[in-house]
Amino acid sequence: MESVNPARWSLRAKFTSIVLLVLLIPVAAVVLLKEVEKALVENLKHNLLLSSRLVSLQLEANQSWFTESILPDSQNFVADELFVFPLNQPVLLDGFFEEWLFIEKFRQSFKTESSASQQGAFSALLASYDKHLYLSIEIDDESIIYPEPDLNYFSDQITIDFLDNESGLERIYISPRAPGNIPVKKFADGEIRIDWRYSAVWQETNDGFNLELKFPSGYQPKQLRITYLNVNNKGLSEAESVVSTSQFELSPVVWPSTNINHFVSELDLLPGQRVWVLDPDGRVLARNGNLQNIPLTVDTNPLVNWLLSSQATEVIDRRDDRVRLDSTVIFESLKGRPSSSVESSKDGSYSIALASTPILVDSQVIGAVFIEENVARVQLLQRKTLGQMLYVMTIIFLAILALVVWYVSRVTLRVSRLKNRVNQVVDEQGRMLAPMEIEAKVGDEIDDLTNAFIQMGNKLFDYNDYLEKLASMLSHELRTPIAIVRSSLDNLLINTDDAQAKETIQRALQGTQRLGEIIRRMRQATGIKEAMQSAQFEQVDLVDFVNQVIAGFQHSFADYQFKFESEQKQLEKSVSTDLLAELLDKLLSNAMDFSSVDAPIIIGLERSDNQVTLSVTNSGPTIPRKNQKKIFQSLVSIRNHQQPGGANAQKVDSHSPNLGLGLYVVKLIADFHEARVKAENLADESGVKFSLTWQL
Repeated sequence: MESVNPARWSLRAKFTSIVLLVLLIPVAAVVLLKEVEKALVENLKHNLLLSSRLVSLQLEANQSWFTESILPDSQNFVADELFVFPLNQPVLLDGFFEEWLFIEKFRQSFKTESSASQQGAFSALLASYDKHLYLSIEIDDESIIYPEPDLNYFSDQITIDFLDNESGLERIYISPRAPGNIPVKKFADGEIRIDWRYSAVWQETNDGFNLELKFPSGYQPKQLRITYLNVNNKGLSEAESVVSTSQFELSPVVWPSTNINHFVSELDLLPGQRVWVLDPDGRVLARNGNLQNIPLTVDTNPLVNWLLSSQATEVIDRRDDRVRLDSTVIFESLKGRPSSSVESSKDGSYSIALASTPILVDSQVIGAVFIEENVARVQLLQRKTLGQMLYVMTIIFLAILALVVWYVSRVTLRVSRLKNRVNQVVDEQGRMLAPMEIEAKVGDEIDDLTNAFIQMGNKLFDYNDYLEKLASMLSHELRTPIAIVRSSLDNLLINTDDAQAKETIQRALQGTQRLGEIIRRMRQATGIKEAMQSAQFEQVDLVDFVNQVIAGFQHSFADYQFKFESEQKQLEKSVSTDLLAELLDKLLSNAMDFSSVDAPIIIGLERSDNQVTLSVTNSGPTIPRKNQKKIFQSLVSIRNHQQPGGANAQKVDSHSPNLGLGLYVVKLIADFHEARVKAENLADESGVKFSLTWQL
């Protein structure tokens, strides 16, 4: 039963079980929504096929509308087709193209292939209303050359060749004269005459000029070519460039039936739907609708509205300006087979449902009905489905979330307790102040970690206690053997006449003297700790106290310069005078070890806010940044330093008998006074500054 008890589980097993439970919610939601989406899309495709079939049946009943349309066989022509777009109202000929804006996207552009310049290029648009053909021509030409009857030179000119069933091949000429109505000339009976049946208006623009042209009633050209003869300089006998809709032949003209266009425009379409009627070659005969974004209705459930926002990405309608469509479903329907599909953008931001049905007359395909619909409508049904799911999932999710929050909070509390207890028994230097007293438990990994900390902490405490007593034990145990060695060496030195032997004995005596000095310093460090236990604090004037210590050092070490800097006249502070004097003694001794006699040792005392800072600054070698805290540890001496005597004095490295106990004593006294001590290099790397800071 212990394996079933969650309290015995590992943390990994506990968190894994919770995560697996939480993951069941989104996984189930995603799977269900995907299935719902598939069903809705399939239903949408089916409905589009039914709609396209209904439209095709009505068009099949009016097959005469297709015979009314002029649909040239494009395979017999090299030139591109020109499409005539039905208008809902007549065009006001003024040269400004306001009436053409809704079909402006179908404008076709033409220019010379041999030149990158736009000079002489033009664009054209054809439209019809009430048996009249209208032309909108926009020409780019910065230097317009007007005709002058008195001068015999070539000017800018537009020629239009067209083939009509009744009149055959004809050509008309239009030359810019002045803004407004201009005459249209026609070649007839061997001469060029004005044909007043045509209406034309010319309007100058910043880039050239616009031309609107209205053909006589009943003209339905099957083929047509527009040519612009461009002249940039006066006095020329021929055009400098020729731009035409077709270089070798007249372009075929597609005339959709106005009845088909009227029928399609009257269809009642849903938002986001578009209907196309195509001929057997996929050319557009009529269209209605658009694929604009569909704003989803606001649901009463705010969470549903937050999870399912409206389609954010604008639909990129690549068929919007097409006059000929190509799609797999269209190809299938033009072969006589209804087809449907879903077309998605490359980034998956939107999808379009497609359906196409052939228009059949006597088993012959005379066209196709192609319907598109923005799949964003499916989101409406997704909202309803998601709303029902959310009520159930929210309850489950909140229950699991509460469980996770409770468990994580409990784990965090246990870890925080362990951290706080460790911080209480370990100081900044990593020394164990007391053994760890935490109740040992048997459970998960956190309990194991706690037990490991207890064992490690108690071992560290015993080890630190041993190290702190080591100096006292060594000084006590080594004092007698060193005294015996020293007395023996003294006897040898007295009883030996050999100069070389005396020199060897003298070096041995120096070694024992240095060992004795080390033991003395170790006893001194131990004595400082004992003195702290009985130290008494008293209120003293720090300015006067520091001056007295400096005066004593200046008298004892006359070769060195000691400089006291302080803006304070009097600064009262409760301290242990004996211990503080010992601290200053260690800092000043350390400064003399590393400073030259030529450079002053600066002692500073300053006050800022509620803090007092006592500092000792000396010139000399700097401390590596990584060792600026380590030097206050016991038995650590890091920097190379100079013996007193100036810049030319012999350097002594860290392997000398200086064991670093002086700064260790400084740290002990600073901690006893609840002060912070630090070492830092001067900004110009010329020396080192030791600072002692405590609160007033």
